[in-house]
Amino acid sequence: RRWISRNIFSIGGADSRLDEEDPRYHHRQTFINSYLRLIQVNPIHETALVQVRATTTDRRLSQRIANEHAEGLINHLGAERREELSETLKTHADELQKKLAEAEAEVSRYTEQNELVGLAIADGNQGSLMLSHLMDLNKMLTATQKERVETESKYGSIKEGSSNASPILDDETIKDLRTKLKEAESESAALSKLVTAEYPKLVELQGKIESLRSTIRQEREGNLAALKTQFQSDIAAEKLIFQQFEDQLKKAHEMSKQLVQYNFLQRESASLRDLSQSVLK
Repeated sequence: RRWISRNIFSIGGADSRLDEEDPRYHHRQTFINSYLRLIQVNPIHETALVQVRATTTDRRLSQRIANEHAEGLINHLGAERREELSETLKTHADELQKKLAEAEAEVSRYTEQNELVGLAIADGNQGSLMLSHLMDLNKMLTATQKERVETESKYGSIKEGSSNASPILDDETIKDLRTKLKEAESESAALSKLVTAEYPKLVELQGKIESLRSTIRQEREGNLAALKTQFQSDIAAEKLIFQQFEDQLKKAHEMSKQLVQYNFLQRESASLRDLSQSVLK
């Protein structure tokens, strides 16, 4: 390039001794003017290309000047484009940082507004706990319904028939009393064939029989009242657990909606963060 510079001065007729320096350029103005008189840059029609032509008395020199000028032009345009791209990326990065801050603020606001603070939502723990609670309530509801159906069946069969004849009310105590009553009745029947009704032993047996029958009746009435109370209790328990299940199911649906929006905001924030970091690189 020094060889080119010396030849340009000689061809262009510039006097470097009389030229003053310009701080804006690497070379003196007379040198630049001499150089520009040798160069022609013409755009090629309907393309993004240009034709660079250098005219000197030396063909080899002209070729080198044209090549050097073309290379310099390419480097200059490349530097300008890199600078423009850098400015564009910086502006884009600033916009992304602003959007990222807004997205993170929206996530924080939504989290506090819907009382999601402190919940391990990201890894699904909250959803798992809620699902587990629903499953537990469903098991309890199934068991309670089964108990209610059994109690209702027993109580309904007694109401439709005679409570005195129904064996449902007989527990172990009543069965034991019936055994004793049967023994007393058999003994009384056998003894009545041998003695009169006023016979003390027979009178005692008749009293025992009446006492056993009365006790059995009272026990069955007590069991019937207990069965009715149990039936009412089973109905109340079923209603209570069913209401708890419905409330929890409603909360689960609401939580599901909140998590959808929360995860959407989180994904949007994460995407902006990744995009911002990619641009900054």
